[in-house]
Amino acid sequence: MKIALLDDESSLLLQLKQTCDECLNEMDITSSISCFLSAEEFLFKTNRNYPYDLIILDIQMKQLSGIELARIIRETDKSVMIVFLTITPDFVFDGYEVDAYRYLLKPININELKKIIEECERRKNRLDLIIKNDGDLIKIYQNDILYLEANSHYISIVTKSNTITIKETLSSIAKQCSLSFCSPHRSYLINIDYIQKITRTSVILINNISIPLSRNKIKEINEQFIRHHMRNQI
Repeated sequence: MKIALLDDESSLLLQLKQTCDECLNEMDITSSISCFLSAEEFLFKTNRNYPYDLIILDIQMKQLSGIELARIIRETDKSVMIVFLTITPDFVFDGYEVDAYRYLLKPININELKKIIEECERRKNRLDLIIKNDGDLIKIYQNDILYLEANSHYISIVTKSNTITIKETLSSIAKQCSLSFCSPHRSYLINIDYIQKITRTSVILINNISIPLSRNKIKEINEQFIRHHMRNQI
């Protein structure tokens, strides 16, 4: 599990890391934890590419606040679990617009943190895509995938950071994929979370990526898009 921790007070950040380490060790979860003292440092070091399963951030940081950072993250990553740290529940309603999983009140209750880690682990395990490439098994986090494209006997899996090409059929990969994926064209499978716009001839993903939309798929894709976002709002 990859975790990012953000707090502009170094002593509290260290305490948070120690608490996370304690939880993860007790739960026997292999992890990698990155610590940041500001939202600006986080954005600079990640280059706005967020390879994390869980981001825990202080809601009241200097300059760029936790809410403002969460808005930036959600521009390109709709799925990473975001948890806010706060000394007061006054900001709870602000979290809805950035789909925050929940809040942690300071000082941190270790049992509450364990519940968050357990849920993150459940989501992570549920959304792994296992593929075989040159005899090796590779695990890809489905939420990192923008789209898959079939070309003859090969599939290109385009993620937020790279492209992996494997010898496989699109139908076999589709069986592993979650309800977050849909097929606008027989040669494509796309992640609904990254759809920015649907036209009569194409589906536009983030970074202005255009995927062809078959005429007989227009109604189906629009309905799937609406159902998906309604389901996520429940």
